[in-house]
Amino acid sequence: NYAMVLNLLMDRPVEECRSIVERSFGSFLAAKNKQKMEVSADANSELREEVEEAQTVVERVDEEELRVFQKLTERLKTEQRVARILTHQAEDNRKSMFADMLPYCQAGTPVLLKYSSADPYAAQEDLKSMETFKGDPEAAILLGPYDASQILDSTTPDFFVCLSKGNRVRIVTASDVIDVDTESNVVVLGDDVTGESLIEALPSKRKWLRAGVDSFVTPGSARTDQITAGIPALQLPGIPPEVMAQEDRVRHVEALLVAHPIFARDDRKEILRAARFLADKAATGELRALSNADKANRDRLGIGTPAEDVPVAWKDFLACMQCLRDFGYIR
Repeated sequence: NYAMVLNLLMDRPVEECRSIVERSFGSFLAAKNKQKMEVSADANSELREEVEEAQTVVERVDEEELRVFQKLTERLKTEQRVARILTHQAEDNRKSMFADMLPYCQAGTPVLLKYSSADPYAAQEDLKSMETFKGDPEAAILLGPYDASQILDSTTPDFFVCLSKGNRVRIVTASDVIDVDTESNVVVLGDDVTGESLIEALPSKRKWLRAGVDSFVTPGSARTDQITAGIPALQLPGIPPEVMAQEDRVRHVEALLVAHPIFARDDRKEILRAARFLADKAATGELRALSNADKANRDRLGIGTPAEDVPVAWKDFLACMQCLRDFGYIR
């Protein structure tokens, strides 16, 4: 500070003052700070190279065209996300509706079930290892609810027993039901067969729970095979109108994206990655911090002047001397 500069110059020559300043604690702190800045500069060198490389890639295309292409890309992602949300909402509404409806449906009500790959003729111990994969939905009829309250807790969804057109008796939940045909007549089981009797003939609860509810099926009998002949074929339900409208918006944005000139470039993904990298670094403040660090290094070390020739503390001492000289306090 100015007081220290005046005290040193009061009875010492400038050369001795420099020796004292270079051995002072302030000089030590200044050297330590300079070392930190040099380490920081080395750490930023990799980021600087990445930024320069990304800027080179981005400069291949027009800035305005890239901005429009980025907006279309982000808009497409948004529209696709909204479409997924609407689809999931429609699925949840369907599950909720069927969960409320199925307990009150008559035995023999036609339903459409999701495909299950479980083999009813496989050994029970093999059912655990079987995978469920996508396939054509399976027409079936509802036999009735399956009471598992003595084994499961209150949070477990209700189970229902269905007889599929392939003569398989399946234990399902509302999430396995794709559609319920309440407009058609129920399938008559016959005087000698009731839904309760078919349910009672199923394996023990603990046996199928141990095998896994999702994959459990059991083969029907010759009598149930006669009943399956009357099961009607059901069509897949239509797509909800809000989902169809959103899918139209997705296709519209996709068409705009394909028509954009950048889409025809082979390096469009590289350009988008580079632009996204620069945008992320700008959003997190890393580009500004990098620029400020470079400016601070230039200011502290000086341009074209080696730091070893003029220590930072001595440069500050000389700056205070010059200020005091300008105001006439020293000659």
